[in-house]
Amino acid sequence: MNYLIFFGVFFINFILQTTVFRFFEIMNVIPNTTLVLVIIVSFLCKERYGIIYGIVFGLLQDIFFGEIIGVAAFIYFTIGIVVNDIKGYIYKDTVFSSILITAISVTYYHFAYWLLMRLFDMNISFMYILTNVYVIEIFYDILVGVIIYKILFNKLYTYKYK
Repeated sequence: MNYLIFFGVFFINFILQTTVFRFFEIMNVIPNTTLVLVIIVSFLCKERYGIIYGIVFGLLQDIFFGEIIGVAAFIYFTIGIVVNDIKGYIYKDTVFSSILITAISVTYYHFAYWLLMRLFDMNISFMYILTNVYVIEIFYDILVGVIIYKILFNKLYTYKYK
C-alpha cells in the first residue's frame, strides 16, 4: 500500500511542478521538487521508493521536457542510491541533515546534468548554469525541502510507514 501512496505523491508533484509551480518562478527558476522528493523519500524510507520513482518520474520529465531521454532519470537514480546508502550514518531527527543532503544533491544534479549534456554534445555553458540556475535553485530547493521534510517526517513516523 505504501507504494501507491508514494506514487500518488510523486504523480501529484509531477503535475504541480509542470503546471502550478511555473507561477512561482524566481528569475525563471522553479524548485526541482522531484529531486527534493527523491532525496527525502530515499532518506526517510527503508524501501527504495525514492530510487524507483526517481527513475520513473525522471523519465517522464525527460520525455516531456528534456532534450535527451534518460539524463534526469539517471541523475535521480544515482542520487537516490547514494542517499539510500548513507542514510544509516546520518541523523533523521534534525532538519540540518535534510538541508545538507539537499545542498549536496542539488550541486551534484547540476554538475552531472552539465557533464552529461556536454558528453552528448549539447552546448550548455557551465557558467550559465552556475550563475543563473544553480545559485537560485539551491536556496529554493532547500526551502521547499525543509517544508516537505517536516511534513513527510511527521507523517512517516506518526503512522509507521517506514
